[in-house]
Amino acid sequence: MANGVARTSGYGTYASDSVSKFIPELFSKKMLKNFYQTTAFNEIANTDYQGEIKASGDKVIIRHTPAITVADYAVGGTLSYEVPEVANTELNIDKAKSWSFKIDDIDEVASDLNLMNAFAADAGERLKIAIDTECFDYISTKAAASNMGDLAGAISANINLGKAAAPVVVTSATATSIIVDVNQVLDEANIPSENRWIVLPAWFVALLKKSDLKAADITGDSVSVLRSGVVGMVDRTKIIQSNLLKHVTDTTKECFYCMAGTTDSVTFANQLVKTETIQIPTSFGQYMRGLSVYGRAVVQPTALVALYATK
Repeated sequence: MANGVARTSGYGTYASDSVSKFIPELFSKKMLKNFYQTTAFNEIANTDYQGEIKASGDKVIIRHTPAITVADYAVGGTLSYEVPEVANTELNIDKAKSWSFKIDDIDEVASDLNLMNAFAADAGERLKIAIDTECFDYISTKAAASNMGDLAGAISANINLGKAAAPVVVTSATATSIIVDVNQVLDEANIPSENRWIVLPAWFVALLKKSDLKAADITGDSVSVLRSGVVGMVDRTKIIQSNLLKHVTDTTKECFYCMAGTTDSVTFANQLVKTETIQIPTSFGQYMRGLSVYGRAVVQPTALVALYATK
């Protein structure tokens, strides 16, 4: 029996599982899609300096406005003149990610799929994932001192955002209030409510949907969720889901650096994105490769919050 069909003695078997294989095995023309992690860094960072980087140079010096001291004054008093100074921030284009593969011309022609396009599309998605992962790892320790730890809050200094060996434990009963605490930290740092975001792992978002807020109140269109992980809004804050946040094992628990802030806190610039195909000089086939050169910087640490949490 071959392919489920019985054969009378003396008739040859030409199916795909026979020796001769005259009848080809049919493969699905649709490749199994990889379930790429949602990229979210483009949702939280600004690209204010990308134009300058693309024009020329590998560094942007970002200047900040210094804080001027306001003092009491009495008639006839003597003024003390300060020299306003504040350190600048450097956006260095010092990161690069690449990918490369080769395909023999015979394999490309023989396949019923466009292998070059399929592999290049996969590489592009994984490039975005690699950049997101690196960027989230970078910002995980860059929040202002008053915006992290168990004594957070520039004014109250008593908001628990978790620390090493003592992460904030999130439940469905506390998920919403924790986001409110994060916003209080930003409020105490005098950060505007516009363009606030928080990036959370899938388990945190699930607990949020099970909280008193209920899933129906976390509004977000399905297109946005599929495209960028945007789930909705809670307490003036855009909820973004990502599997790429930095996480570590701490006291036997998996702990996550759930980052929050505004788009003014982080900047990103991509200087070079290049994809090219090259004929293999020593055989029949093609090389394909891609490169991305980029930089990222935290330009306003007081507008960035690090919540160290576990389930």
